[in-house]
Amino acid sequence: MRRTQIAYGLWAIGTVVIVLSWFGLVNPIIGWGGFAVALVGSIISSMGLFTKAGKATGQSQEELTRQREQMLEKSRQRQEMSAQLLEMSRQNLERQAKLFEKWEEQTQRMDAILSKWEQAK
Repeated sequence: MRRTQIAYGLWAIGTVVIVLSWFGLVNPIIGWGGFAVALVGSIISSMGLFTKAGKATGQSQEELTRQREQMLEKSRQRQEMSAQLLEMSRQNLERQAKLFEKWEEQTQRMDAILSKWEQAK
């Protein structure tokens, strides 16, 4: 059996004993024993995180490195695209400012024409 299967089995047995002690079907001391068994199972399952067996293999490390490189490349592409969109936005704002200035000039000309026309009446 694998270590995780043993750990989960101990945890499950301990949990069942604890629940049985809650309902008074077993002695509370046995319930505490179930707590200890569940705790041992929990510790065994977490030991895999700290041992060599729990560490990533060379192949999975390579896969993680490849995925990280892909994510960095996508991030770089998004930054470039963001910079391009920002530049386009800046250019559009400049165009809008020029159009607004021309609009203001036309408005002033029309106001001048209208005021001359009203004076001529």
